[in-house]
Amino acid sequence: MTDRRTALTHLCVGGVLVTLGMGSANAVSETEANLRISYRNGSQRTLTFSDLSGLKQHNIVTSTPWHLGTPRFTGPLLRDVLQLANFKGNVVLASAVNDYKVTIPVEDLVQHSVLLAHSINGERLTLRTLGPLFVMYPLDTDETLRTAGVYARCIWQLLEIKEQ
Repeated sequence: MTDRRTALTHLCVGGVLVTLGMGSANAVSETEANLRISYRNGSQRTLTFSDLSGLKQHNIVTSTPWHLGTPRFTGPLLRDVLQLANFKGNVVLASAVNDYKVTIPVEDLVQHSVLLAHSINGERLTLRTLGPLFVMYPLDTDETLRTAGVYARCIWQLLEIKEQ
């Protein structure tokens, strides 16, 4: 019965990925941790996983509404990513693979150690595990971070950030 449920789950997830356009030739690969940066002047830049992993890596151990227990997220600080990209905006417009968009105040990134996580519990995030890139706040460090607004900023399957 378990194998049957697992097979059905994989089939359903696969159908959702195809529905979202992830089955096409232009789709994001399961583990491709590239981040597109779009600037106000219309130019763009792509940061590769190599670029992101070249930054100092940090860990956040925190409970989330989406995970059991308190997983350990690993990745560079999002503010360091923005500095590497020479990002000048006061607000980040973050977009996910499924076209979900959310704005993140740069002030949040200065005030809190917000990660651009690429791993959870030592394993690389994939599309199936809400990756390959996941914006994660240190939710357990400050009660004021445990709000619907902050949860909405914890965008997974991050594809692009735009200067606002």
